[in-house]
Amino acid sequence: MILQGCATAPPPKAEAAPAPVAAAPAPAPAPAPAWKQGMGPDMANSKLAPLPGKMTATPVSEIPIELKLPPGFKIEVWATGMPGARAMARGDNGNIYIGTRAIGRVYELSDNGKERTSRVVVDKLVQPAGVAFKNGSLYVMSINKVLRYDGIEKNPSVAPVDLTAKFNLPPEQHHNWKYIAFGPDGKLYVPFGAPCNICELPTPEYAQIRRYNPDGS
Repeated sequence: MILQGCATAPPPKAEAAPAPVAAAPAPAPAPAPAWKQGMGPDMANSKLAPLPGKMTATPVSEIPIELKLPPGFKIEVWATGMPGARAMARGDNGNIYIGTRAIGRVYELSDNGKERTSRVVVDKLVQPAGVAFKNGSLYVMSINKVLRYDGIEKNPSVAPVDLTAKFNLPPEQHHNWKYIAFGPDGKLYVPFGAPCNICELPTPEYAQIRRYNPDGS
């Protein structure tokens, strides 16, 4: 028996289809203006502002103010970039300390004669509007905390002394942010707001201005 065979040529390979060209990514949507941030979808077309979001500092070029001055006078923006500023205190060496409310920071602003620089002294406090300076020490008072920074102008990284327990602050936030100052008698004067509107005070410790020694006694 004679067998005869032949090799069968393999079928030609199909060419791979070219990979699809990726579409260019869509441009990121422009951020919502500050007054509109925090709105839900149901308020997308509303022009009313919701609860305020995080504060931002307005660039100097966008400050909407025009001033006319008499001949011989000059005006300038002395400092910027510190959102939420509510109160100031001047250190013995000329540094300016700035308290805030909603943003929770205390800033230090220094001027060496050539330029002004700012830094955050402390962050994440509850409405630390109260700042005062006495005998080389910075006092910071928030809703629920009192801190003293001894020699802060000479030692910017100094750790604070916590005086909270001595001042015995009421815990409520309503009307209870502080604007503090030392009087000519060397005492620290501290306001305590009412924790409500048009109401009978729950205890007599509210709606007062108290006077303390610098150590909280």
